Amino acid sequence: KDAVVVTKSCKPDLIFLDINLTDGTAFDFLEQTEDLDFKVIFTTAYEEYALKALKAGAVDYLLKPVDAEELKTALQKITKLPVAEQRQNIKTAKAAWKSDSNTLILSLHDSFQVIDLNELWYCESDKGYTTFYCSDGKKHMVSKTLKEFEERLVSANFIRPHQSYMVNLKFIDKYDKSGVIHLKNGKRIPVSSRKKDHFVSTFLSKNSG
Repeated sequence: KDAVVVTKSCKPDLIFLDINLTDGTAFDFLEQTEDLDFKVIFTTAYEEYALKALKAGAVDYLLKPVDAEELKTALQKITKLPVAEQRQNIKTAKAAWKSDSNTLILSLHDSFQVIDLNELWYCESDKGYTTFYCSDGKKHMVSKTLKEFEERLVSANFIRPHQSYMVNLKFIDKYDKSGVIHLKNGKRIPVSSRKKDHFVSTFLSKNSG
């Protein structure tokens, strides 16, 4: 939201834009500033799905940490690309980004971990860290908040019933009206009073019939 305000005020010629922002994504930001004429160079650290999307849309991007020569090349390339053409490329990239919803790449301390979202039971967040619990019994912790993964997971059939949890709807065994989700592996997940109505309506709509 802050970026939208600053961009509309300053009207920049070029923006270096990460994919995952604190309160949304780069594509959300671009939708809200589509009336402005600026070019974009995406920056990303590890998200494989984002890179696939950017390649599909032939959009300029830099991997972090940024290499000086790659930065120079990107700047030379972007000056020759019309704004309208890049905007069309970005629309292609967005479509590819949203359609690739089966895997997630986590940046761990010493490796990159591929997560099959169809086999991810739930995520739990605590003090700036998020732990991913998989069907094979493995768990993986990253130093990112759950908010940074929320939109991605919602598009892959997950729901956030509590500030500290996101749950794969297909692994829910039952829901107690007292406010507790029972997963098929016996794990219990609380549903906050604030999110209860949304959870129940989503849960019922996904499992009706």
